[in-house]
Amino acid sequence: MDIHTLLYSQTVFKEKKLVSLTHIADLLSDEAILWVDIINPKKKEDLEDLEEILGLHPLALEDCVNIRQRPKVEDYKNNVFIISRGIDQDPKTGKLVEGLQLGLLFGKGFVVTIHKDPIPQKKIIERIKKRRPSPDQGISFLIYTLLDLVVDDFEEKEGEIEDSVSRVEGKVLRNPTSDILSEIFTNRQNLLFLRKLMRPQRDAIRLLVEKGHTLIHPGMDFYLRDVLDHVQRTLDSINTQLDITNGSLDIYLSSTSNKMNSIMKMLTVLNTIFMPLTLVIGMYQITFQAPYPVWEIGPNIALIIMSIIVFFLIIMFKKIKWI
Repeated sequence: MDIHTLLYSQTVFKEKKLVSLTHIADLLSDEAILWVDIINPKKKEDLEDLEEILGLHPLALEDCVNIRQRPKVEDYKNNVFIISRGIDQDPKTGKLVEGLQLGLLFGKGFVVTIHKDPIPQKKIIERIKKRRPSPDQGISFLIYTLLDLVVDDFEEKEGEIEDSVSRVEGKVLRNPTSDILSEIFTNRQNLLFLRKLMRPQRDAIRLLVEKGHTLIHPGMDFYLRDVLDHVQRTLDSINTQLDITNGSLDIYLSSTSNKMNSIMKMLTVLNTIFMPLTLVIGMYQITFQAPYPVWEIGPNIALIIMSIIVFFLIIMFKKIKWI
């Protein structure tokens, strides 16, 4: 388990790595915000010091260790607990899978993040260093930054899927092949998975925005609303791309059905042409071949009759636009 801390305010900016959570008490300050980033705790017992030092709820700490939690917001009066989910992509299949689970706990003067997968820690620190928020805004700004980075990742993945959906749609319209079907289903599964993760994420952020908390600075509401707006816009785009994907699937199935109908129509045309020819040949063998008297011009008459039949059948098929 790695522990990284950042003590920051408009005048203070100190980074430090800890070997034990018991040293957190020495870093707490009324004039600065303490960010404690805990990476890959093995079990709940590893986090028990947080319960004693910061007064965090044991159920929240347990949820941070247990993976596959649903995005949510829990208000424990003196502190708030947020679960946020990220996504990853399987490089072999191209399918989206569950990625980062970020447990975010904050109270008066501190923010604790607990996660197994890495987060862009340097990028977050650079944002804080550039903004240098005041102590009353410091917690809210860090919460906004963390949620914004998670949502940005969703937007990026959705943009990649949107490009793939547009590309597949063009292929379906030009030349639908069996390979396109797997791409259609991959895009559809990714969009459904993305929507599955983003809906509870939207509900959690909306609850945080609408319900509010004394720890959230009023001036930061606009930033959190911006994150909520990004989530809602991404969800709207996902629904649009799902409609396009379903339309591409319908076009593919319709095109495949039309191809099959064309093949069956051609076989029907050939069968219709050769059936009367077979009848003429059979009649010729019965009428003009031994043991009956042989008629010298019989073959010529049979050929003429077959040619006339083929000619009239071709004319008929062209009129009904079968060929």
